Amino acid sequence: MGGPRWRGDQDMATTVGILPAVGSGLGSMAATGQLGRLWRHLEGYTEAFDQVTYFSYLAGDSAHLPTGQIRVALPDRSRALMRRPHLDPRLRDCSVLRCLNLLAAIPAIWARVLYRVPFVISYGADYETIARLHGDDGQVKKWRALRAVAFRLAAAVIVPSDPMARRLQWQFPRARIVPLPNWTDTEMFRPFGYNDGKIAVYVGRLVVEKNLVRATRAVIQAGWTFLCIGEGPERSALERAGATCVGAASWESLPSLLNGASLFVLPSLSEGHPKALIEAMACGLPCAVSDRVEGVIRQEETGLVFGAED
Repeated sequence: MGGPRWRGDQDMATTVGILPAVGSGLGSMAATGQLGRLWRHLEGYTEAFDQVTYFSYLAGDSAHLPTGQIRVALPDRSRALMRRPHLDPRLRDCSVLRCLNLLAAIPAIWARVLYRVPFVISYGADYETIARLHGDDGQVKKWRALRAVAFRLAAAVIVPSDPMARRLQWQFPRARIVPLPNWTDTEMFRPFGYNDGKIAVYVGRLVVEKNLVRATRAVIQAGWTFLCIGEGPERSALERAGATCVGAASWESLPSLLNGASLFVLPSLSEGHPKALIEAMACGLPCAVSDRVEGVIRQEETGLVFGAED
């Protein structure tokens, strides 16, 4: 079966394998403007490990390969990681696997069971609640089962806020839950402008759980413009409600877009520790968020908090 390649011995070469959600790829991240943020995030791993390998599921990702120390492991025809993750021998060569979200834990669980490679998960969203909002009881059960197995086998589970850490530690007392807030590049995201023209901005996926149609109606009723930056199935409904949807924007362009607005709004029905909110705060933008956003905004001190269904 093989064993773990890393025991903390500084004389041994170490490799961290980065696992995205099964089925996702660099192309989809480029389309949503998040590719620059990913490479910036992974730079930190190059300081701690001899090799950083990002596991790709899609052959088309070859058009988005990075430069520098990060290596991308593209799938081959015989061992497509998305179809048969446990057959990819490159997983066995890793010292540790880093799952960027819960869905990425599927190949990591195989590697842990078959090759004893340890893995660490980021858990920033309540997938069960999101599935419940979509009325999909089958998905609720699948997410619950995956989380139970992943939390039991993971070397650590990284969560973005203290309230979430306390809640999960109570649910999974044997799991190692580590609170670690999302990072922000404060040299890139900083105040350098402001628009007092009553422009409210949202950055993220345009999906039902973000509660954007209700927010659009409230913002429009107040006489403001609601600017939605991102893509998703709710775009048509938002445009019919009066929102201005501009599609996805690159991570590098977000500081200018945020500084050109008057207010950042995050009306989510389910939320973790949103990166876009932290970046908006770093730009000095006033922020209004729903009460489903935990451990970030202090009411009437660092922003405004409203009822998600108000």
